[in-house]
Amino acid sequence: MKPWHLFTAAGVTGALGLAVGGWFLVGGSPHGYVSDHYTRAVRYDSGTARAFTAAGTPTAVAGTIADHWRPAGRVVDGSGVYLRYSDTMIAVTPRGRGSVIRVDGFRSGYRHYYHHVGGYWTIPGGSGEKFRGGGPGSGK
Repeated sequence: MKPWHLFTAAGVTGALGLAVGGWFLVGGSPHGYVSDHYTRAVRYDSGTARAFTAAGTPTAVAGTIADHWRPAGRVVDGSGVYLRYSDTMIAVTPRGRGSVIRVDGFRSGYRHYYHHVGGYWTIPGGSGEKFRGGGPGSGK
């Protein structure tokens, strides 16, 4: 093998290693990022949601999470900040001088926080997406 092939292979391997290592440093997923950077708080778990605490306001904490893992959607109301990901929902709500972060599967999180996010988000594959209209010639 020619020397430049070895350097190319080493460079590609090194770049791949840095990319994978960087991915693991930020947790590999929104849930992983939260569990790596915030304090686990079992006492605030709710249903299937796993809870964590943070010192910042809900807006600041959700902003930090969103900076590392860009959400597909965000809802902010008087009760907190809600981040939508493909299969995860993160709710950041005030608690004392800080925040509670609850990480849940999207469907169960959606059901739990429906009164906050229902007017903004829908559940993929829900019955509303299957409606194809009515009347003749509508593609039924």
